[in-house]
Amino acid sequence: MIRIGELIGTEVRGPDGGRLGVVVDVRMTCIGPASRPGAMATPVLTALIVGVREHVRLWGYERHQHIGPWVIRFIVRRLNRGAHSLAWDDVALGYEGPDGHLIVHSRLPKDALPLVRDLPR
Repeated sequence: MIRIGELIGTEVRGPDGGRLGVVVDVRMTCIGPASRPGAMATPVLTALIVGVREHVRLWGYERHQHIGPWVIRFIVRRLNRGAHSLAWDDVALGYEGPDGHLIVHSRLPKDALPLVRDLPR
């Protein structure tokens, strides 16, 4: 088991070992019925959002036109251009280096990964 916080900021490598980017966000889907009244269905990780810049995260400003100051929205959207979606089924996790840091391996090359379309340009 792995925490989402461990995935955010993790380097993503392609099948040839080349760097594709870093995990900047995740996509989840809720499946099945709620386990009890008032609870939500089981969340399942379906995809990783891979960005090109290491220290840029998605904060929500990039998703909606009227959230936050326009300057922040503009900067965050600009920094997140070129983000790709990597299906969880195409991911293999590994630990590398003397400190055993986490690495995400994509089974697909970058040109086979779809651009994230719901991030406004």
